[in-house]
Amino acid sequence: MNIFEVKNLQLFYKNYLALDNINIDLQQGLMHALIGPSGCGKSSFLSTLNKMVLLNDDVLINAQIKYKNIDIYKDYDDTLLRKEVALIFQKPCVFAMSVYDNIAYALRVFGIKNKSLLDELVINALKKAALFDELKDRLKQNALLLSGGQQQRLCIARALACEPSVILFDEPTSALDPISSAKIEELILNLKKEKTIIIVTHNMQQAKRISDKTAFFLNKQIVEYDDSNIIFNNAKDIRTKDYVNGKFG
Repeated sequence: MNIFEVKNLQLFYKNYLALDNINIDLQQGLMHALIGPSGCGKSSFLSTLNKMVLLNDDVLINAQIKYKNIDIYKDYDDTLLRKEVALIFQKPCVFAMSVYDNIAYALRVFGIKNKSLLDELVINALKKAALFDELKDRLKQNALLLSGGQQQRLCIARALACEPSVILFDEPTSALDPISSAKIEELILNLKKEKTIIIVTHNMQQAKRISDKTAFFLNKQIVEYDDSNIIFNNAKDIRTKDYVNGKFG
């Protein structure tokens, strides 16, 4: 079953063409890697899937993008969509408030006010993000005092608290040290068991290790999209072969 169906996507920032003629179906329950050199449109594409792209000035988007068969640019409320389709940025985006309130904030937006229920949901989210044991005695601490890796996992916990069906990751480990990166990758692999994952990464080994499907972006278009083992071992397009073998990018 397709969770996203993207037809004839064109994206402009003012007069700059960022994406051109993107057509792709993304299956539910799989991990999809988006690869390609810097500036090819991967992150822009990711931000079209939960309409975060609309927060930019002078954006023009021409497309039909369906999420669970609903056209998100015609018939889906922005806030509700972002609850269903969470986006984790390259750099951790924590709020200048306590660890607890970073997670509870998202829940309160959706009307949850009961303290005991908030406590339960915050703790569950921290456990899902493999962070509770580290922070159970520091829930009142300002989240800005956490390490970079902890901040990134806190962002993931905040998203998980709202029970999304899809999590979009935009190079979630690129700003982290190797140990923190390994923890994030392990967490993503665990989330893969119950969520649809779409991840932008420049790390070819990471994409090969963890993804089921891979899309290769180049010059604002998708050159090739297939099972990851085919993309990395037997790609059809010579440009894909050259990229995954490190000949450019």
